[in-house]
Amino acid sequence: MLDELNLPKDLSTLDAASLEAVAKEVRDRIILTTLRNGGHLASNLGVVELTTALLSVFDALQDRILFDIGHQCYAYKILTDRRDRFDGLRLTKGISGFPDPKESVYDKLVAGHAGTALPEACGYAAADKAMGVKRENVTILGDGAMGNGHTLEALNNVCLYPKQIIVFNENDFSISPADGAFTRRFLSFDKGFDGKIDEEKLADLGLAYIGRVDGHDIRSLVEAFRLAKNYDGNVLVHVKTIKGKGYALAEEDPVSKHTVGGGESFSDRLGDALVTLAEKNDKVAVVTAGMKDGNGLAEFARRFPDRFFDAGIAEGFAVSFACALARAGMKPYVVIYATFFTRAQDQILIEAKNLPITFIANRAGLVNNDGETHQGVYAYPSFAANPELELLYPSGIEEYEKMVEWSSSYDSPLAIVLPKQFYSMESDFQKPNQQYVVKKAGSKVIIAALGALAVKISSQVSEILELSGIACDVLNVRSPRHMDEFDFGDKDVYTFEEGYTQNGFAAYLSSFVKLKGSFGLTKTVAHGALEEILFDQGLSVGRIVEKIKEDYED
Repeated sequence: MLDELNLPKDLSTLDAASLEAVAKEVRDRIILTTLRNGGHLASNLGVVELTTALLSVFDALQDRILFDIGHQCYAYKILTDRRDRFDGLRLTKGISGFPDPKESVYDKLVAGHAGTALPEACGYAAADKAMGVKRENVTILGDGAMGNGHTLEALNNVCLYPKQIIVFNENDFSISPADGAFTRRFLSFDKGFDGKIDEEKLADLGLAYIGRVDGHDIRSLVEAFRLAKNYDGNVLVHVKTIKGKGYALAEEDPVSKHTVGGGESFSDRLGDALVTLAEKNDKVAVVTAGMKDGNGLAEFARRFPDRFFDAGIAEGFAVSFACALARAGMKPYVVIYATFFTRAQDQILIEAKNLPITFIANRAGLVNNDGETHQGVYAYPSFAANPELELLYPSGIEEYEKMVEWSSSYDSPLAIVLPKQFYSMESDFQKPNQQYVVKKAGSKVIIAALGALAVKISSQVSEILELSGIACDVLNVRSPRHMDEFDFGDKDVYTFEEGYTQNGFAAYLSSFVKLKGSFGLTKTVAHGALEEILFDQGLSVGRIVEKIKEDYED
């Protein structure tokens, strides 16, 4: 059926039975493509009927449909203008796994971090009001967005900016199971959809209420959305869905099947060292922000439930919470993806001063396939901006474990920055100011490599350069704060980092060491395989070898 339709326009002409047939094809397409390419599986399967019904009622070009969180958008992409490109999901030069206005006129925001959709909907509605324009602004909340600070800030403003339609997708999950006062409030609305609007239930938020609607019954969804569209005011449509719907493995375990693909990651072993530490020290606590399983913390949570705290998708709250734990005498470890840590920059800079908190920035540097919103490439400048924070980059799991063990007796702020990919490398780490030369070639050339991927690639570069008669040392910069203590002698120094050199490690090192060259990011990082990203950025082994050889040609 999909191939015969002029999408999304024709959806408004179909009856419920035909829309159900469309939804089935969309679900099959999502399953097959995601299992092949990797991506967000369970979160997208839960909103197939919801999205199909939305696009049959609203004009996706004239109206604005905003997904929060963006990992619910696969069905929307298929049913707007990317049906023929969906096989390239998350692949190099293919379509992104998140909404992006650069990709399509149907995407109304860049969404990859939670909580952005409703604030943007408020802005759109305010602009409509100021310019005398009538449009529908539809925000789809879900996967824990109701516990996000940005969403709550927007809810405080929604009443000021009509007209808005908020679709609350209740599926019992963030990425891990969802909890919190707002989540519980909506769970208490157990009445089924009766085809009417309740103007009292959410009057304190300036919202009328429609619900609870079966999120997999297209007839009910269409009826509810039409009711909301014709209502003269802001309205919340409460929809109940099953995360992973239509794929048994995802329905049974929506946490592990939230995303699929990607192979072994550092996250698989991240939590083990924290469990070992907690066994020895009853003051050790772990704080995360809605990503218990993604950060490999399930075993810690099981073993030490009274010392594990999931703040939901609220990174600023998580760091402030950890500050209080530290002031009360505990030893907190805050584990968050590097791309999301930037949301807690103020708390890290101001509140965490002089406190014994360890920040573990998972998935820092280059992150394949997820695209621009999930890159951890700002970890170095974000943490380095705090002069009182110690900064460590392990070259592999062995060094990470030693760093965690050392951190237990450190009484000031510390950040340990981890890659997404899993690496293993022997380490002699004892304390931060001891740098480690991975490869000693007795040469005049040295690459100062920041991070596990940079160390690995630089070591391969050194081996190839040796075949051309260029001896090259490789320095594992595991403690960038202490580079002023390292003696480079008269060596020609290159740097390599998974970040932008103009405001990163190269810029810092060049303030007291003359650099022969620097290797880092030169442009925005798109989605794709890691090897293709490296080549595109000029950071593949071959391109670095070529550049260094050019510098030493007669």
